[in-house]
Amino acid sequence: MIRFLLLATLASCSVNFETTSQQSNIQPFDMLQVATHPTNSDVLLATSTFGVLYSKDGGVTVDWICRSTLGYEGTFEPNTAISDSGNLYVTSFEGLKVSTDDGCSWQAATGDIAGLWVEDVTVDTNGAVLAVTAANGSPNIVAKSTDGLSFTTVSVPDPDAFWRSIRVAKSDPQVIYIGGYKLIDNPPPDQPAVSPLIYRSGDGGLTWTAIDTSPFAFGQFPETSIAMISPTDPNLVYVHSPRENGESGSSLYRATDGVTFELVLTSLDFFSALHFGSNGTILAGTRTDGVKLSSDNGVTWTNASQQPQMGCVSETADGTWIGCGSNFEPDNFAIATSTDGNTWTNGWDFTRIQGPLPCLTQGQGCDGEWMTLDVTFNGGGEVDVPPPGKKGCCDSGEPTTILYCLAVGLILLRRPRNLDIAEKNLTLS
Repeated sequence: MIRFLLLATLASCSVNFETTSQQSNIQPFDMLQVATHPTNSDVLLATSTFGVLYSKDGGVTVDWICRSTLGYEGTFEPNTAISDSGNLYVTSFEGLKVSTDDGCSWQAATGDIAGLWVEDVTVDTNGAVLAVTAANGSPNIVAKSTDGLSFTTVSVPDPDAFWRSIRVAKSDPQVIYIGGYKLIDNPPPDQPAVSPLIYRSGDGGLTWTAIDTSPFAFGQFPETSIAMISPTDPNLVYVHSPRENGESGSSLYRATDGVTFELVLTSLDFFSALHFGSNGTILAGTRTDGVKLSSDNGVTWTNASQQPQMGCVSETADGTWIGCGSNFEPDNFAIATSTDGNTWTNGWDFTRIQGPLPCLTQGQGCDGEWMTLDVTFNGGGEVDVPPPGKKGCCDSGEPTTILYCLAVGLILLRRPRNLDIAEKNLTLS
């Protein structure tokens, strides 16, 4: 019924609602992820449900970049990264978007990933940029760039796979982990149509070892995401398995040898914030089921003193932790800082956003959409939904109504993003 209602709601929409959040408790205006610069603690690139936020002064000033500028629409959740040189990277289903001028202009990365669905991107400690694809129609790849713009194929770990995460060990950039899935032809009626995958490489991605996933207790849609690697031990790796505990619950698994995994933590909510700090502390946070800390590599866990609705967590070059809150009640912050993950200091909320990035050319600033956001964040209210008989949420073409259409979709659609991808791939294959 929910699926039918969503499709009916979106049938009249011009918005591309191709994918959605895999987090069931996400709100229409929420933070999703924060990428930090490898050496400059003041540079932050954050994703939200309404676009990308960029700051070059540690959040003193924050600028907004709308989704259409970056080549995606709807509730697609891009992954981001910042290179040593300051290049900004945002994934999309039409390639990897790159800015070499602080977000003022964006171009598509070239080479072997050009035009492909790029699902994740990361930067290793040598400054190389690595990406994985999840495109249909050709084998998906692990690709690498040393100039930051042109990517070449490193390998094809599994020709039938769709990759959704990649992590490189800080202590040894030759060690790489990737997670994803592949489709199963004609599965039994009581079995899922996908098979989860975890691969490990010890030679920079040239060759790969498939990791046994039988210890994982997968839910309705089996999938894995490489969550984090110890900053000092390349074999100490953690994998997130969403929806193992009902519709929204998640589990966290750990391997101390890089290949043999065991369960270390479960939650009734999606683990939206997972981080292995440079101080040796691990944080596992959710939006509704608390924030936990471990100082012994995940053997034991304690509740953090402060319990924000944690949407993401990262760490700057100087060791400051950056966390995402709910912006509105009860946290009243979008971004907060911490030294240990236990207590948090309010950094800034959405009222700090100045507006569209000033250097964006006319037509890329999405001024109309910003007017609606500005009213929501600074004007003390939101525009009413049209009553019956009026134009629908997407028919009017106004930015405000488009945002409401997205909000309805976020509330109704409680299914994993990669299930939508899988269904699309099944349709196209």
